[in-house]
Amino acid sequence: MRVRPLLRRSWGLRSLGLGLPLCSGCGAAADGWDAGPPSSAAQAIINGEACDASVEPTAVALMLDGTFDFGGQGTQDIRTVLCTGTLIAPDVVLLAAHCLDTSALTFGFGTTTRAEWYVSFEADLARFAVQSETLPELPASALPVRDVVAHPGFDIESLGQGVSGVESDIALVFLSAPVTDVIPEVVLAPAEATQLAVGAAVRIAGWGQQTVTQGFFDPPPAGSVGIKVCGSSTINELGETLLQVGGDAATTRKCHGDSGGPTYFTLSGDQPIARRVIGVTSRAYDEQDCNKGGVDTRVDAFIDFLDAEMRARCDDGVRAWCDVPGVLSAAQVDAIANPGGGDDDESGDGNEDAAQGCAAATGTDTVAAAGLLALLRRRRRR
Repeated sequence: MRVRPLLRRSWGLRSLGLGLPLCSGCGAAADGWDAGPPSSAAQAIINGEACDASVEPTAVALMLDGTFDFGGQGTQDIRTVLCTGTLIAPDVVLLAAHCLDTSALTFGFGTTTRAEWYVSFEADLARFAVQSETLPELPASALPVRDVVAHPGFDIESLGQGVSGVESDIALVFLSAPVTDVIPEVVLAPAEATQLAVGAAVRIAGWGQQTVTQGFFDPPPAGSVGIKVCGSSTINELGETLLQVGGDAATTRKCHGDSGGPTYFTLSGDQPIARRVIGVTSRAYDEQDCNKGGVDTRVDAFIDFLDAEMRARCDDGVRAWCDVPGVLSAAQVDAIANPGGGDDDESGDGNEDAAQGCAAATGTDTVAAAGLLALLRRRRRR
């Protein structure tokens, strides 16, 4: 049995009689279409707590402003929060590949004629889960996305169960301008992944609903979706490219609406920055859906893909920030946060990049990273 990706979805298109789920935030549709109430398929951090932008500050909401064409049945405009992501460079957000697959929103019954992506750090986006005759305005602070790339090996039809196999549910979005007030998260290096273990403590964040419901036709309570929620959990099961966060119904866990969002882990040992993003929320573990902890894509298994795509977007002039073109090492992020610290690990000799399995950083890369401090006005890290 296929399990569902943890995408934020909602009811819609009742006039077709198909019960096809569309995104929340849908306005009145063309040609007599009617957008229905929010869907219970959108379940998020369960057993967590509401948090503001200063808590887990690298977590972002991915928003879609788009139009679907359903042929002779008409069109529908949407403006909604779809997924969660993690800032891993001033202009790069890490998330799940299925977040960018708009066909998942219509179950293949429509085509996307317009898709404009944005990211937002705003904690309260509940207005995008409320149906109205007019679409809500995007947050004033929403950042436009310039480009997106999903792993070429991803196929939404291949999502399975458990934590075995390789599903490649990972992607990047590139912002039109660098974020100037949040220090990026460090991506877990393959050499560091040996510290991951069942039972290890982690932190999670997302914008979906906060309660378990019973399927598409059981709407979540008002005000329980579109709010940033954070929580503490544990690694429940660990595979080579996948991991499960949380276990049974008593645990804090992720579900629909948290797709693409982070799992954070703190390394042991003496180092300037110990926290890492280790996972990208992908799907439910099995047919029990959100009653059991969901599954993440392990980022260390795909660091070569991330590094290559980040560098390629610098080479072709797409990216807005290329002081360090590839995946940022911990030393480079620390140089951004604490310039002039004098630590040997900040020398930019490439040793930490080699541990990450990426091309070695040059001294110029690290100096350039330190120069970003002029843009970064404050460090918002819990």
